[in-house]
Amino acid sequence: MSDSFFVTSDLHFGQESFHKFSKRHSSIMRPQFKDATSWADWYVETYNSQIGSDDLVFILGDLAHNQYYYDKYIPKLNGKKVLVLGNHDLNLFMENCINHFEEVAGIIYWGGYVFSHCPIHPSELRGCHNIHGHTHKSLVRDDRYINSCVDYNQNVLKLRKRNRTKKRSRMNGESSTGRKL
Repeated sequence: MSDSFFVTSDLHFGQESFHKFSKRHSSIMRPQFKDATSWADWYVETYNSQIGSDDLVFILGDLAHNQYYYDKYIPKLNGKKVLVLGNHDLNLFMENCINHFEEVAGIIYWGGYVFSHCPIHPSELRGCHNIHGHTHKSLVRDDRYINSCVDYNQNVLKLRKRNRTKKRSRMNGESSTGRKL
């Protein structure tokens, strides 16, 4: 198994408001695209040009605005996908998630990282780095945090497992549920 993996978050497929001015963000989140469909089509093509069918991909939440966009775009994404649920994923049908993902969880400790949708409290890092979504273009000012938001990175991140001297089973190729990834 390769030590490399990919990670992304906050796809928000179908979220039209990301293509209009937002007072909350004081900008347009995705100004280079005229609407949610043109962005989603571009993203799926770009993502699939980098991700093969056997590549491990962690998607850290906020997949789609509704079930229609989930059904339209998520099945098109390559890779062995692991989903960490985000705050906007509560409206998705879990049976569909189970069909398209190797694992669905709220938080995962794996490969020297903690994968979560929102940044976690520093006391929960336990020697790991936190790969998170949720903050879009905002950063946590701490080197232990990695922002995986597509609005910050403009793409999918490719990372490697971290070497750790302290061994814990969940850090050595097993997910938080004990399944091999």
